Amino acid sequence: MTVNLSNVLRILGFLSLVLAAAFILPIATAIYYGEYFCMRVFIYTAFFAFFIGSIIRKYIPSSLVKFKPRDGFLSVVLAWLFGSALGAIPFVATGAIPNAIDAYFESVSGFTTTGSSILTDIEVLPRSVLMWRGFTHWLGGMGIVFLTVAFLANTGVKGQLMTDAESSGGLNSDKFLPRYNDVIKNLYYIYIFFTFSLIFLYLLGGMNLFDAMNHSFATVGTGGFSTYNDSLGHFKSLYIHWITIVYMILCGTNFSLFILLIRGKWKSFIKDNELRLYLGIIFIFSIIIFVTMKLKGWNTDNDRLFTNIVFQISSVLTTTGFATHDYEIWPITGQMLIFFCLLIGGCSSSTSGGIKCVRVVLALKLIKRAIGRKLHPSRIHPIKLNGRSVSQDISINVINFIFTYLFFMLICTGILTLVGTDLISSLSAVATCMGNMGPGFNIVGPTKNFSSLPEISKFVLCLAMIAGRLEVFTFLMLFSPHYWNSNKP
Repeated sequence: MTVNLSNVLRILGFLSLVLAAAFILPIATAIYYGEYFCMRVFIYTAFFAFFIGSIIRKYIPSSLVKFKPRDGFLSVVLAWLFGSALGAIPFVATGAIPNAIDAYFESVSGFTTTGSSILTDIEVLPRSVLMWRGFTHWLGGMGIVFLTVAFLANTGVKGQLMTDAESSGGLNSDKFLPRYNDVIKNLYYIYIFFTFSLIFLYLLGGMNLFDAMNHSFATVGTGGFSTYNDSLGHFKSLYIHWITIVYMILCGTNFSLFILLIRGKWKSFIKDNELRLYLGIIFIFSIIIFVTMKLKGWNTDNDRLFTNIVFQISSVLTTTGFATHDYEIWPITGQMLIFFCLLIGGCSSSTSGGIKCVRVVLALKLIKRAIGRKLHPSRIHPIKLNGRSVSQDISINVINFIFTYLFFMLICTGILTLVGTDLISSLSAVATCMGNMGPGFNIVGPTKNFSSLPEISKFVLCLAMIAGRLEVFTFLMLFSPHYWNSNKP
């Protein structure tokens, strides 16, 4: 057998214990708001998760077989499938989302920080259910697998193998600290700091603690679940909108760059190629849309209009998915730029989804080199990223990833159209789920939801969300006969 199931099951056992502890927050919320039926549901679910984790730890011994890359690939896929199933239990048991497929869709959307929803009226749900729904964003933001790795730091499991499996598009972050598990822990320190500082700033802006926590979880996790039907548009405060913009941009940035800042390497931070493209897209696209809308005769207050534009560009590019405005009523130029942002996504090693800006940077450099070779065939055209040469293998991996990502998107779109969904809705639904963004266009636009889609479409989109979160290759690898063939290395 190519995969050591003991290693995989022990990872799932630890994950189950982590989620059992995570249910403490909605339990406390239910007690505070007097939602005692929901409290019992969350307690029973927590005990169930704790029971599963304890049984696995007790009866599945630590394997003497070395943890292999193939173990990591299977572990992360099953972690997202299994974790989402546990997370869906309270939705069904409380009656908030009675349909199991819908509940699983909402749970997958939460953990993968997609933010797509099947709920038509969010505000009628119990507060404890909303807290759990929002907390799934925070847990999934840095990756429930990353969190499990942090707990496994002293168990002999290679954190590098786990995180490489979760992000397998051919570009791995630099290791700024001696041990990879230390890197994970430091990234979580930054993640936690962003979370609590944003809660504090939201409170200063007039939010109550419940809303501040939920929107902080969704912003820092770049998820997008809100406690209101009209998302952050519910709050008319420009302060809240701009604070959210700043934190969406921060959390869509490569978290490893913040370690550089902490170590005093400002120049490396400022000169980072990916960061420059990322910020450039937000600035240039916002200006283009603002000018286009003013030329089209939009008479909205300039401050409010520009804020809404920057907010939506930032929300889509970082794949957060909050809304303060319906971008489907924008001119077609604005809608096209929104779709480009949806495909591109945020930076590598961030909580954002999508193709990632670093791959776009390298793809543009490859296009430039191809043109240069046509003009000067004998000249050497090295590809460099942040001043360092990029190997041919990495260049090939980037092109393979982009092609595979788009091909998988087209396959899923075809399936959705076969069951009766129109092309624009199907394409945008798949794109937004694979990019872990949230709303799309047409029947899944920013003022609508995914409830009208057939159940088979919701199941396909669940797989698309997980595949996108795992950057496609890890997910598709499990369908390869080579993966399960013990005669292959």
